[in-house]
Formats: sequence, C-alpha cells, structure tokens
Amino acid sequence: NDQLTQQLKDQQQLLSELQQKISLSTGINPTTGTTVDNFIMEQNIPNPFSGKTVINYNLPTTVQTAYLAVYDLNGKQISSQPIIQKTASSITISSENLSAGIYIYSIIADGKIMGSKRMVVSEK
Repeated sequence: NDQLTQQLKDQQQLLSELQQKISLSTGINPTTGTTVDNFIMEQNIPNPFSGKTVINYNLPTTVQTAYLAVYDLNGKQISSQPIIQKTASSITISSENLSAGIYIYSIIADGKIMGSKRMVVSEK
C-alpha cells in the first residue's frame, strides 16, 4: 500500500511538471482552460462583421513585445499589428483588406502564441 501511495505521488508530480511546461510554452493553463499571468483575449465583436470589429484583451505587464496576427484557413499570415498597450485594451480590425471568409487571429507575446480565435468576415 505504501508503495502504491508513493507511486501515485510520483505520477502526480510528473503530471504537475508537464502541465507547468505546457503552460510556460503556450500561455494556456491546460487544467482549467484559463490563461496564466492574467492574459485574456476575447472573441471579436461583432462576429461576423463586414466593416470593423473589436478584440478586447488584457496583456500582463511582464510582456515585452506582442502583436496580433490574422491568418487565413491555410495558415498564411494575412496581417499583423503590434500591441503597444499592456493591461486591458482593445484592437480594431478592418475588413478593408480581407475578403469574405473565415480567419484565425492570434496574440503572440514574447514569441509565444497566447491565444487564438476565429472570426468571420461577411459579404460587404
């Protein structure tokens, strides 16, 4: 029984270490689905949109550099814009250079993908 108890503790420690490594590399806590370090990226509003849409976010003050990238469904980066404002703020995206369709947007901070979501550009 003592051996099984120790084995369980060892496995829990290994699991905890793996979760921490995943969290450090992606910015996402895999056990809760929430982000670490107070990072928040909300769904764009409105979605779908035909003119402009707004993405609210919160970046930790510890982030050195960050940008928002927009990708098509083939994974090709369509655009990027630097994120200057840390803490709670928002970014406005225009559909001016986007055709109707589905896109993925991501916030990349200090070289890590912090979060990604889908947005839909409707017919103009």
